[in-house]
Amino acid sequence: MQNPQISIIVPVYNTESYIRRCLDSICAQSFTNFEVILIDDGSTDHSGIICDQYAKKYTNFKVYHVENGGPSRARNKGLECARGMYVTFVDGDDWLEQNALEIYISAIELYQADVVKAGYIKEYNKRSVVVKIEHEVIYTDLESFFVGIEDSKYYGFLWNGVYRKNVIGHIRMDETIRWCEDHMFTCEVLLHATKMVLLSDALYHYRKTENTTLSAIKDPWLIFSIANKEYEQRKQFVTSPNSVVQTLIDNAYHSKMYKAINALYTANPYHERKRFKAITKPLLKTGIRDDVYMVKLFYSDSTFYIMDLKIRYYRIRRIIKEMIKDIVKSLFNSQKGYA
Repeated sequence: MQNPQISIIVPVYNTESYIRRCLDSICAQSFTNFEVILIDDGSTDHSGIICDQYAKKYTNFKVYHVENGGPSRARNKGLECARGMYVTFVDGDDWLEQNALEIYISAIELYQADVVKAGYIKEYNKRSVVVKIEHEVIYTDLESFFVGIEDSKYYGFLWNGVYRKNVIGHIRMDETIRWCEDHMFTCEVLLHATKMVLLSDALYHYRKTENTTLSAIKDPWLIFSIANKEYEQRKQFVTSPNSVVQTLIDNAYHSKMYKAINALYTANPYHERKRFKAITKPLLKTGIRDDVYMVKLFYSDSTFYIMDLKIRYYRIRRIIKEMIKDIVKSLFNSQKGYA
């Protein structure tokens, strides 16, 4: 195929049980002007052989066998090889609805958008959960980009969207991390975008496995590092004072720090906890922001369970404070109305 309209990048690693369903769902698409870039990331099962079989059968399939380097490196390789005007991603153990590409292309061209994201279906062993919004929404500024993907729960996943390739440009995924790398890539692309559309269609089937991110959650150092990287990146979405974006960024940061604390106190020896505290304490107090309530939790001698109660206490206290503010504000406004 000389000029494919869309490039589908599929990183593949040891998914021989699922890869045929994935690739068959791509072959069955109602929209046909696409190329498929299969990156066999050093698979040790028959995944690479299956990819070769599809490439031999379909001229718009291409396979690149590379040394194992993780999903970010595989996707970056795919971006280097992509020739389409648009780019989308499919993981080797997932699959697409038959009209997914048709809907993506129609939306991105109709609205002249840089990014289009859609709903998805979480596929568990015995059940499915649909994540989608009721009506499609168009966003045209940085703050709304971030609020949109967070509130809709479409997040920064790569696989539930299509991207204009010239907006991606030279942006690439961070190959040094293997957790949240897709979210950081999407946010970087959105910082260069002018329009994003969220669709109400659920177009992607995401296979949810038990071991998802378990290795990352056990490593407090990794969580801490990624939380800080994300925070610095996401601050660029804040363009107005008292922005709701800042609250969302803080909440995301707190969530990751909660995971870090959990990992620290449940999977690490005492000397590792002490080292972690010593390094993070000055950074949390000065380098990030002053209002991180998690700081108080890091330096308690309490057990994790008491810490968990403290977390709940601080969250409830914050909610009560906001409720009191709202009540006082409403009373003040009602008095002004009678005056």
